[in-house]
Amino acid sequence: LEAALHGGEDYELLFVTDPGVVDVDLFAKRFGLDLTCVGHVLEGEGVWIDHGDGEPRPLERAGFDHFGSVDR
Repeated sequence: LEAALHGGEDYELLFVTDPGVVDVDLFAKRFGLDLTCVGHVLEGEGVWIDHGDGEPRPLERAGFDHFGSVDR
């Protein structure tokens, strides 16, 4: 999981949609796409991740930031 979140060598398009507006399964089938749901947007602040143990924790900043300063 850490490599997928912070490795930076694999690229895929990430998007957010309202499931009440777009039928994601139908959209994927129509355009021949292999889509993977990686989370949900909820009310609140920050980005949290559930590592599979049922205890969501804040996602820590890591990896390379192309637009960040050198002395983070």
